[in-house]
Amino acid sequence: MRVDLVVRADKFLRSLATKQARQIVHKMEELEKSGTIHGSRKMHTSGDKYYRAAAGEFRLIYKVGEVITITHIGKRNDDEIYLDFSRMPK
Repeated sequence: MRVDLVVRADKFLRSLATKQARQIVHKMEELEKSGTIHGSRKMHTSGDKYYRAAAGEFRLIYKVGEVITITHIGKRNDDEIYLDFSRMPK
């Protein structure tokens, strides 16, 4: 299955240190191979098929469809990622 990044997630990934970016890329590869990430959970606030998963100290939010789209990447201990997600047009 193909995995795409929205521009905001791509910019965040490119701004990270190599070790941290590698952790996220590893999770993206897992998504590409199996269509899900071990330990991911469905986001109950979304009507669509959005999921959240941990990648080291970061959180990925992605949507499953014909293509898996990673919409947000952010720090796990920071609620900013959820605020950005809630502001996103559905």
